[in-house]
Amino acid sequence: MRRVIPKILSSDWFPLANLAKMVVGIALIMLGLEIKMFDKIDISSLTIPEEYLPFLLIASIVMGILFTRAASLKWYRQGADIENGEKEDKKYLFCTIFSIILGVAVGMYGAIPLANAIFDGAGVWTYTAVAGILAAVAGIMVNYAFQYGVREMIIKTAETAKKLNDAVIEGKEKLE
Repeated sequence: MRRVIPKILSSDWFPLANLAKMVVGIALIMLGLEIKMFDKIDISSLTIPEEYLPFLLIASIVMGILFTRAASLKWYRQGADIENGEKEDKKYLFCTIFSIILGVAVGMYGAIPLANAIFDGAGVWTYTAVAGILAAVAGIMVNYAFQYGVREMIIKTAETAKKLNDAVIEGKEKLE
């Protein structure tokens, strides 16, 4: 999974897909279709009814913790090459806790608008299920961005610095 996204972004088809999206966007604008994305957002629609709050909170917390923590441990063990008995790094654990908190927040406040956009006549159980799923997915995505993104950035920076040092040494030798 961690090599799929760079392959997609570096593929020959990626610029063509962007070109196709741009052409469709320009065609929609030129044909005079009304685009509603610049309308004002009604903040009152983002409020959570008080009777739904306990269900959404419980589902978001449970699903967010379970799935984000499981993904975090899997990626940590895979990236750090440790055995199951070793302790996890505290900085890594802090990023996981932050990811869980953001996932729970997205699950709580995104459940009602998302469920209303997908389902007609959604009720408390639909909102609860959507809140749990949304908290799990958002927590995993934020955790992946923190853990994998920061780790890859550090690795790439070290590789780039080494290549730059080699290039400077080679250039110095050519000048002498």
